Amino acid sequence: MRNTLLAFILVLLLPHVPFNVYGQGEMSTCPLPNDTVEDRFFSMALSPDGLTLAVMARSGLYFYEPDTLARLDILTCFEEALEGFALSWSADNRLLALYHSHRS
Repeated sequence: MRNTLLAFILVLLLPHVPFNVYGQGEMSTCPLPNDTVEDRFFSMALSPDGLTLAVMARSGLYFYEPDTLARLDILTCFEEALEGFALSWSADNRLLALYHSHRS
């Protein structure tokens, strides 16, 4: 009962919590260039130092320079089209954790 009540309160409060993707300053959006991500993307994560944007797409894992959206690298070693990804950088910017949920 207590967990249910806590979950209900979080659902009510969450839409009113201000989120800022960059952690400081104003949040802005910009379209990705046409040659960046093929098909659709599933998840994005900005490195803690703000120098690398990781984007998980159906066709691979892309790395960009966030200010110019210049592609830095791409990993395409995935054998199948995967969905349900979550990305998270380590605090020291050295590791990128990737979680995958596979639907059968």
